[in-house]
Amino acid sequence: MQGKDIDNILSLLTKICYETCKKHIPKKRTNTSKIPRDRKIIMIKRHKLQTKLKNTTYPPVRVQITEKLRELEEQMQKSHKEQQRKEEMQAVSNIQQNSKFFFAYARKN
Repeated sequence: MQGKDIDNILSLLTKICYETCKKHIPKKRTNTSKIPRDRKIIMIKRHKLQTKLKNTTYPPVRVQITEKLRELEEQMQKSHKEQQRKEEMQAVSNIQQNSKFFFAYARKN
């Protein structure tokens, strides 16, 4: 092996592999969540309440939990409607400058 001991050959091989990988493999990208933060919080709360509801047998507590679940569902619907309203206002305001955006919005909805 050309007068080199095994440790030197191994370190050379790992160095070459590392440099090759660094050159050709892209860095890991972090994906941003597509779910808005407020809705994500509502979904977590809803999940916790559903678990409590499943484990609770006492009727007055079940009624309270179902009422809270109903309120969370209303908040979720309100959040969806607010987002749709914002998207619609953005599409209408951009109709003069960017008609493609408006027609893409119209096709989507």
